[in-house]
This record gives sequence, structure tokens and C-alpha cells, in this order.
Amino acid sequence: MPDLQSVCFHAYSILFKSADPDPVLISNYNILIYNSFGVLEEKAYVPERSFRASYPARLIRGETYTVLIAANLGYELPEMSMDDVLSYRFHLAYPDEYSHGIPMAAVREITVDNESETILLERLMGRIDVGLDRSMLDEDVSFVVSELRIGNCPSSAGLFKPVSDATYFPEGFVKSGNGTYPLERGESVSLYMLENPAADSYLEARISYHSESWHSMAGKYLVYRMKLGPVERNSSYPITLKPRGDGLGDGSDGWRIDRSGLEAHKRFELHPAAYNECRVEDEYHIWCDVLPRGTKVSIEALAYEEDERVADIFDYTVDPDGCGVTVHPRKSGSAVLYFSAGEPLVRDTLAMLVILP
Repeated sequence: MPDLQSVCFHAYSILFKSADPDPVLISNYNILIYNSFGVLEEKAYVPERSFRASYPARLIRGETYTVLIAANLGYELPEMSMDDVLSYRFHLAYPDEYSHGIPMAAVREITVDNESETILLERLMGRIDVGLDRSMLDEDVSFVVSELRIGNCPSSAGLFKPVSDATYFPEGFVKSGNGTYPLERGESVSLYMLENPAADSYLEARISYHSESWHSMAGKYLVYRMKLGPVERNSSYPITLKPRGDGLGDGSDGWRIDRSGLEAHKRFELHPAAYNECRVEDEYHIWCDVLPRGTKVSIEALAYEEDERVADIFDYTVDPDGCGVTVHPRKSGSAVLYFSAGEPLVRDTLAMLVILP
């Protein structure tokens, strides 16, 4: 008769801090025990809600077994060969399907010589911890994260070992509204996704934006996107969104910026007037107040009288922002300054300048 040993298997999840979902909850588990010949010796599905799973088994002392545990699947695994169960693929019905707890799994080879074995379970999901740093943002800019989303969010993963290919949800894991409010308190927000060795998932932050020059259109956003790279199971990835200046630059720290959801505050006002007078001994400033800031403005000086040249009447210095000129008179005469603004304004205007003796 073989020498039977009672072995109690204890499965614990490896702790990481999270607000949602519960990172240590085990609400059900499958356990499969194969002998050294690959024959299934024991199989059970236990709907036990706890932070650990305990299963008693009677095994032959000194023999080697392969123990496989899968927690929080919500269903019983079918009876399979060891090769088939090792290649089994787990599927989510929707991106945040963890009402049973985060799906977890572990494979452990043991030789029976103890009455108790502890097996640590790994979560099949990775956690993306997103923070917001406004310290480099201009003071007049309102920059509120309305939504965080995982693009190309995996819908399946290998249960006991990673798989190289991936399937995806059309709409990925999303947090919005109250889900992103912790960012306003200087806290991080966590998003979860199944592991993705394919490295083609990305993080998208949708921003309600307002500045002197631009604002979000109704139902649309300023969008920051970042490729995530490989996301491994049971791993966490801290990412900080740190906008700079007006928040509309070319991006930094791996972010790409999509401004198609913004609309410009448009202004094109001539100052001081359409008709202007100055004396030969004066310097005179004519400019346009332009929004959005950075709009390209071209300025051309034209002589009013056909037989005069502008260069004979005055020369001028263009303002640093390109939206105005300071006139340096040479003699009396008249000229016209033509101001033309490009996209997104596409407007023009004329300023008459009369230089008195």
C-alpha cells in the first residue's frame, strides 16, 4: 500500500494596494493536481469567499505532483490533460469583469513531505497607476481629466502562462466622472487590464480644457495618448501626466497630444484704430490683438500715393509676437499697413497711417 499523506493546500494572493477591485478577494477557485505521469489525481471547484483558499488532499508521500490553482474565474474548469490545462485561455466578458475578484492563477510542482503547502497566486491583470502633476502648467489653464481609458484592452489571456497573441475589446477599461476625481486631490487613479505581451495597448486621457486661446468643444476633449509597452501579470506601472505651459505642446514623457476636440477663442482686433496719425519725430505702435495665441500673422506696408515708396516714408520693427509693428517715421506721408491672420482665424484688416510734418 502506498504511504498516503494528507496535504492541505493554502493559496494566497500576493498583495498590492488598490481601491478597486479588492486585490486579495478569492470568491471561488479551481484546483487540479496531476501526478508525475500527467494523470489527473484530484480536481475540485470550490465557491469559497475568502482572502485565501484551503483545500485538503490525500497524496502519496515522496511522490511529485503538479498543482494548478485558478481563482475567481466564476466557473468550473473542464477535465483536461495537463498539457491542455497549461495552455488554457481565460476570457473576460467585459473589461472590468472582476465582481468575483481579480482572476488569479498559479502552477507549483511539489514533492509530498509536508502536511501543508502554501501557493502564492498571481493576478492575470496588470495595474496602471495614473497621476497628474500640474506644476508646470500655466496658471490660466483649466486642465481636468474627465476620462481615463485603456485602448486595445485585452479580452483574454493565458490562464497559467502568457500567450504571445491577444484579442481585444472594442471599448476598453474606462474610468470617468467620480472615478477620475482622485486626480483633483493629488491622488493616483488605477486602471486594470489583462496582461499583454504584444505591447500594443495604450493609455488615453481625455481632458476638459480651457485657456485664453482654446477650449474643449461640447462632448469632445483634448486627448493625451501613451503606448504602454508590454504589460505583465501581477505588475504595477506608475505613469504621471505632466502637462507643460499651455498643455498643447508636442507632448513629452511619451505622450502624444490630439487637439482635434478643441475650438479656438477667436479674436482679431486692430489697435489703436483703423485711422492713425503721428508726427515725424514720433515712434508709433500699431498692432492686432490675436487669439488664439501663436496664430501666424503677416504684415505688409503699402505706400498710399503711387509715386511714393514706403521705405522713403518710414521703416518699422516687427513685434516679438509677430502681431504688430513700431513705425519709425522718416518724413511726412501716408501709408497702409495690411494685417493678415492665418489658421484658424483667416482674417485680415487695414490700418491707415498718416505721418504729419
